[in-house]
Amino acid sequence: MAKFIDSKNTGLFWVGFWAIILLSLPVNLFATNVKQGIPFIRNFSPFEYASENQNFSMLQDDQGVSYFGNQNGILIYDKLEWQHLNLPGFPRLDRTPSGRIYVGGFNEFGYLETAKGKPYLVSLKDKYLKKEDFGLIV
Repeated sequence: MAKFIDSKNTGLFWVGFWAIILLSLPVNLFATNVKQGIPFIRNFSPFEYASENQNFSMLQDDQGVSYFGNQNGILIYDKLEWQHLNLPGFPRLDRTPSGRIYVGGFNEFGYLETAKGKPYLVSLKDKYLKKEDFGLIV
């Protein structure tokens, strides 16, 4: 029977073995992050945000808060909790370069403000329109 590893080559064998292990370590360390560059996507069910399943518009402010024009009003998500702002119709959202968020809905339009952590709508319809019923603003 042939001896593959004899006493003369034992030291050389272990040096080669550890060299292969140590040289392959950096490859294994970098290979663990295979999904780098793929965005994290989280889907929410209507039960989680307690509203309808139809969202008509979406935008995000500079702080990362997300706003959704939902069938039942405006949904606001700050990555911790959902807030709901009632607004008739199907609200549409738009953002100016300065960061102000404008809202248009059925017989209502204005912009969003926040006081004591609670969002509210500053209505502009009485200031700019004399007609009571003007329909949906898109």
